[in-house]
Amino acid sequence: MINGLCSRAAAFTVALFALTLGMTPAAHAQGKWRTGTPIPQGANEVIGAEIDGQVLVYGGQDPGNNAMGIFWKFDPAKNEWSKLPSNPVPVHHGASASIGRKFYVFGGFRLPDTGKVGWYPENKAWVFDLDTQKWSALPPMPTTRGALAAVAVGKKIYVSGGAGIPQGMQLPDGLVGGGPVDLYQHHLCRWQAVCHRRAGGLMLFGRLVVERVDERVL
Repeated sequence: MINGLCSRAAAFTVALFALTLGMTPAAHAQGKWRTGTPIPQGANEVIGAEIDGQVLVYGGQDPGNNAMGIFWKFDPAKNEWSKLPSNPVPVHHGASASIGRKFYVFGGFRLPDTGKVGWYPENKAWVFDLDTQKWSALPPMPTTRGALAAVAVGKKIYVSGGAGIPQGMQLPDGLVGGGPVDLYQHHLCRWQAVCHRRAGGLMLFGRLVVERVDERVL
């Protein structure tokens, strides 16, 4: 359903990766890959973020398009995985970011409880506190969308891109790619609109890079 969006996002990512290689100092290219312990619960369409040198992996989609809601923490120093509490409303194709010892999840897709089967976008936002091991609901995003991007800058999280259902349309007629740039202010627990144009974006050397997206995804 969102092959067009994925292809465009992939091309954008490749271009930025090539730019990164050209701009990154040679010293940064001297690392080595090594094989780590496989994640105990395999899934596609997962998201993740780093907290204190450990990697949190969330989400997942099974062959039936169900949101799996897996949640694991990987410790590279010990080469070990540990399971974390599941989110109350699991999604796939969400976005994640971290601030301090908190892990944030935004949007995503899930199957409806009733009605037509399809990838229904969410506007929910959640935070997981690594110290208390608990999930908490945040104010919902201004824009309902899945397959979006999120990045933390200081105490702020920028959310952009994604795909949603156009006004007046229903699935499985299609999704529209791209979404406005919204800002979640961690310390104030509130949202703020930054850019109303549909766009996709990511962080590159401390700057938010945004590409305009305005196309129908069938």
